[in-house]
Amino acid sequence: MPKPLPQPLETLKRLVEHVPEVKIVETISRWIKAQPPPDPLPPEVERRPSQSR
Repeated sequence: MPKPLPQPLETLKRLVEHVPEVKIVETISRWIKAQPPPDPLPPEVERRPSQSR
């Protein structure tokens, strides 16, 4: 009977634990990309340096 390989199983368990997190991140990323672009900001008033001397 061959000896079981613990390392690949541990790696697989670790990856399976991360699957729900990856799916959540992908869902949030898709939602963010689906949002409309933000409203444009009003133009900034150009400020001139004061000429006091």
